[in-house]
Amino acid sequence: MLDDEIKLGAIQHLSEIIQILDEQKREELIDLFLILQKDQKKWRIRESISHQLTTLSSIYPIDIVFTYIVPIAFKFCTDTVSIVRD
Repeated sequence: MLDDEIKLGAIQHLSEIIQILDEQKREELIDLFLILQKDQKKWRIRESISHQLTTLSSIYPIDIVFTYIVPIAFKFCTDTVSIVRD
């Protein structure tokens, strides 16, 4: 349980951390969001990512936004957990 809390805490600040990295490192880390949001049992992680989508959209180039972030946003719009959809 403690591992999950630590993981969630780190994920909650992931966009802030990514902001300070150079562009190449940012692009390497975008896959993290794809991997992390796939687990349907961990709605808190998906909710945390959903709150960071606006920030992520502003720090990534438009092609990455359309390739990675927009599909995640659309997926969250139909999530089974209402707080993630919101």
